Amino acid sequence: MSVHLRGRMVGVTGVIDLELLSVIRRWHHQDRVPIREIERRTSLSRNTIRKYLRSDTVGVEKNVQDVRRQIWQVIAALRRPARSQRLAGDPLH
Repeated sequence: MSVHLRGRMVGVTGVIDLELLSVIRRWHHQDRVPIREIERRTSLSRNTIRKYLRSDTVGVEKNVQDVRRQIWQVIAALRRPARSQRLAGDPLH
């Protein structure tokens, strides 16, 4: 079973993003929604929801690692010659 939340399918892949984490925290802390109701709305297990409610940094480390990887990919792409230069055989300058 999956739930659509702001255009995303939740509960299928088991991956939680920071936006969903903030929604879960808001439901639980501000709106006083019980964990079982959050489980029903998101299709995440109660243990997963509890883990994310206890932790302040869930997902942040992964996002930092993803950003670093993407930065290195961009740097590597900028260091490679342009495709037209590689195929032409002679430099454009």
